[in-house]
Amino acid sequence: MTASTGQPVPLVTIGIPTYNRERWLARSIDSALGQDHANLEVIVSDNASSDGTAAICEEYARRDGRFVFFRMPENRGSTTNFNTVLTHARGEYFMWLGDDDWIDAGYV
Repeated sequence: MTASTGQPVPLVTIGIPTYNRERWLARSIDSALGQDHANLEVIVSDNASSDGTAAICEEYARRDGRFVFFRMPENRGSTTNFNTVLTHARGEYFMWLGDDDWIDAGYV
């Protein structure tokens, strides 16, 4: 099945809300994108981090079409940041992943 954009609809969405996690975020994203099950998307919403979080996410967005990045223009609080991820999720199944956590390749 494909969305109206012509892109395949992912079976699974992994959502990662984040704020100032430059040090750990790449490990979290790598573990999500490195799943054995490839029909997925990874959505990160950055709550206006003041560190290098946005640059990390922009690089992933350039390299992998399964990665979707949203950045708040100002800190809008954690609830809005979590809701941004959930609102944009397209997968039939959804899971949260902490921005400083990681999952094994067979988790999904």
